[in-house]
Amino acid sequence: MPVGTFPLAVPTLDLDAESVRRALQAARAPAAAVAAVRPDVRAVLPASRAARREFGAAPHAELLQHACLVRFAASAWPVRDFQRCVLTCVAAHWLGAGQPFGWIENGPGVFRVLESDAVAAAAQPLGQRFHTADAGLRPAFQPEVLSLSCCLNRARAGIGLVDVDSLLAGLPAGLRETALQQRFRHAVGTGIEEGADSAPRSLFWNSPRGAMAALDLARTRPARPGDAAALQVLREVDLLARQRAAWLQLQPGEVLFLRNHRVLHALHGSAGPQRMLSARWRGSLLALGNFAGTGTPGMFSMARAQRAPGAR
Repeated sequence: MPVGTFPLAVPTLDLDAESVRRALQAARAPAAAVAAVRPDVRAVLPASRAARREFGAAPHAELLQHACLVRFAASAWPVRDFQRCVLTCVAAHWLGAGQPFGWIENGPGVFRVLESDAVAAAAQPLGQRFHTADAGLRPAFQPEVLSLSCCLNRARAGIGLVDVDSLLAGLPAGLRETALQQRFRHAVGTGIEEGADSAPRSLFWNSPRGAMAALDLARTRPARPGDAAALQVLREVDLLARQRAAWLQLQPGEVLFLRNHRVLHALHGSAGPQRMLSARWRGSLLALGNFAGTGTPGMFSMARAQRAPGAR
């Protein structure tokens, strides 16, 4: 499974075909929900809760320090997105990953589909798309965990991972100090008004869990034009990420969970059509509120969350 030498301890949780069958049998849902192109979290979550009750498994939070690979039996990996979302939510529960939150503008959702164009764009040039998910958003809206899974019945997209601790430690002392200062801006871009910027912030900060990061090497730049030291930090981090990252080739039935801010990730697509599912998770949604106006507390659209109160 791993390609090259993997620098992180990535435990694996294996689920056999019988476990998958039992989970899907327990996760009953209306046919319309199962057949939906974009699964709605309001249907996925009850189905995933029913599947969890079938197993009665307690969370295995210790499995998710930096990253964890959950392998469902490939022969039983379902075709429909709804069922894959259910199984991913079950795995997220076992890992203590938190709750999914929405990205889709027209209503709450779970998964954002990454089609071949997006994967190909993310792979060019290699090493300049390492990032944390949604780095340009305010920290309250940034996911704590990211999950990625393969949809087609053959290996497709490669996932590059690099430990944030190693990036910060690899910087020369002077540049490390610069990286910890609020001298960088992150373009927001996705799903929100293009060209919007976050407030100046640092690339890294310390936490009880270790070094944390909020950067997107394709969308981050010095906050002040002409800041040569900040620009050099970005170049050095990019170089270190390309040198130190390990690449995994996801197979059908495999869901890779990443601790956002502790691990930078990048996508590298192969030729031909490919498709992945991405979900974002938070430990608690209580502080986020009901931004989507759907009547479902805690579900929101990031685009709406960024708009001023009263704006349409």
